[in-house]
Amino acid sequence: MSNLYCPLPPRDQDIFRFRRPYGVNLGSTFTQGPSLNQSTAPNELEALTSSIETNRLKATASTWQSHWLSALPNDELLRLRDTCHCNTIQLALGFLTLGPLFSQGTPFEGAPAQVYTRCWSAIKHLIERCHAYGIGILLNFNLTANEVDLRSIPERLALARDCIAFIAQEVTFHALHGVVGLRVSTSSTEQSRPDPPTLRDWYKEIRMIVSAIDEFLPLYISDESPAGTEIFPDSETPLHHHHHQLVQADCGQPEPAGTTTLPPAPGHLLLSRDEVQTKAQQARIERPQLLREALARLEGKEEVGEKRERAKEKYCHSAAGRQSFVHGWDLGYSDALRFFDAAVEGLVPQRAGADKIGEVELWVRRRASDVARLEENHQAWELGLRRGIADFNRFVGI
Repeated sequence: MSNLYCPLPPRDQDIFRFRRPYGVNLGSTFTQGPSLNQSTAPNELEALTSSIETNRLKATASTWQSHWLSALPNDELLRLRDTCHCNTIQLALGFLTLGPLFSQGTPFEGAPAQVYTRCWSAIKHLIERCHAYGIGILLNFNLTANEVDLRSIPERLALARDCIAFIAQEVTFHALHGVVGLRVSTSSTEQSRPDPPTLRDWYKEIRMIVSAIDEFLPLYISDESPAGTEIFPDSETPLHHHHHQLVQADCGQPEPAGTTTLPPAPGHLLLSRDEVQTKAQQARIERPQLLREALARLEGKEEVGEKRERAKEKYCHSAAGRQSFVHGWDLGYSDALRFFDAAVEGLVPQRAGADKIGEVELWVRRRASDVARLEENHQAWELGLRRGIADFNRFVGI
């Protein structure tokens, strides 16, 4: 291992971004105003226009802003954290949410867009409040929000690109550590779409842009149509494995306390502080033995796991490869332990329960920049990293 570089332990931001998410969907709070219902207006544009004509622009803006600022009062955040054991909230937004600049060339340009001048500021305030309670925010940018399909023409695709770049810049340069990722989604498959090559190139472009701004900000692309999967098959993300709970459970606004229905919480979120501390201490004590067992499996004394990992074991047969495996295993075990007791130890805002690395593949990519700077056998090191995480999780029972 290089003496000039040592991988840093996971930061609070890493834990928010890469832990297993469990939580609720805030819904359309920041894409629709307080008065939108079928009896008054069929859509947000008509609701805004009607309110501006009746109450004037300033009063309408004040009403909408009060609606945003009332989202998730402190007692509701406490309930979500302590009773529902939530650690993530999905928050929907669209071009309108980001302010008048991003509504140019859309039907909302002008007075309707002016109402949303302070919307993004309200969202940033909510992100900071949620972060203080240990709850992360998944920002879901909807390409078809407010009945405007940003995929319809090249000019609107360019607008969508600028929106996503703006969000990534705000998250990164304003240190919004409570943001766990950026999701790009659609809610309609029947409106006009660009040719597949155009959309494919656009997806690749936004990936490059977000990566250039923050290479570790998770970007989830979720095109709901079958054609979308064909257009860019590798764009699908772990949302369907873990984040599905955020989509299915709706924390409507307003809603009486105690009425949110959630799937059962993962067991690690239900552990008491004492249980987390005890398991973490036992994991520290048993660490040398677990490493010996991991090395024994490499030598064929025990059954090995998946075929892909089995194929990588050939890289561990040399002395250098074996040492790289040990270094990777140590780091993976340490990472998993740090996630596990982060809340109890105060690395992230304190609460009961533990955290676990939610999608190992994403975390391996996150660590790839470390192994690139180490004098290691990359294949053996990565195998060790994966097994260190798995061995820790198996030992503590999560």
